[in-house]
Amino acid sequence: MGLFAQFFEFIAVGFRPENNGTWCQVWILLMGLTGLGFLIERTIYLFHVAGGTGQFMGELQRFIKTERWDDALRFAESRPKMPLAKTVAIIIKNRDAGSKKIQKAIDEVFLADAPNITKNISIVSMCANTATMVGLMGTIFGLMLSFEAVANAAAAERATKLAAGISMSMSTTLFGLLNAIPLVIYQGFIIAKADKVLAELDEKAAKLVNLIEA
Repeated sequence: MGLFAQFFEFIAVGFRPENNGTWCQVWILLMGLTGLGFLIERTIYLFHVAGGTGQFMGELQRFIKTERWDDALRFAESRPKMPLAKTVAIIIKNRDAGSKKIQKAIDEVFLADAPNITKNISIVSMCANTATMVGLMGTIFGLMLSFEAVANAAAAERATKLAAGISMSMSTTLFGLLNAIPLVIYQGFIIAKADKVLAELDEKAAKLVNLIEA
C-alpha cells in the first residue's frame, strides 16, 4: 500500500460506524467544506471582481488624458462591483467640487467597500479552529472508549475495542489537521490579496486626484 493510500485509509477508519467516530469526521468535513467555500468566494471576488486594477487604470487614462470625462465616467460605471471603479466614478463626478469634497466622497466609498473586501475571511479561521478542536474532541472520546474497553470489555473483545478506540482517536485528529492546515495557508494568501486590493484602492485614488488637480 502506498503512502498516500495508507494516509487516507487511516482517515477512513474514523468514518466507520463500528469505531463510533462518524459524527466527528462528518463535523470536521463540514467545517472544511464551509471554510473552502468562503475561500473560493473570496478568491473570485478579489481576483476577478476587485482585481485587474492595472489594466483598468491603463484604459481609464486614455479618456482622462484627452479630458473625455463622460466617456471615463461611463467606463468606470461599467464595472459597478469593482471598488476602484466606484471610487473613480465618484472622483470624476466631483472633479469640479474641490479637493475637500472629493476626499470626503472617496472616504465614503472606502468606508462602504472596505468591509466588502475583507468580509468572510475571519470565518475561515473559525472553520479551521473548529475542525482542529473537533478532531481533539474525537481524540479524547476515542481514548475514553479505549479506557472503557480495558476496564469493562470481555477479555475476548478487549483488544478489538481498544484498537478501535485508539484508531478513532488518531483518525479524528489527523482529519481535523488535514482540514485545518490547508485552510490556514489558503487564508494567508487571501488576506495578503485583500490587503493589496485595499492598498491599491488608496494609492490609485490618490494618483487620480493628483492627475485631475494638476
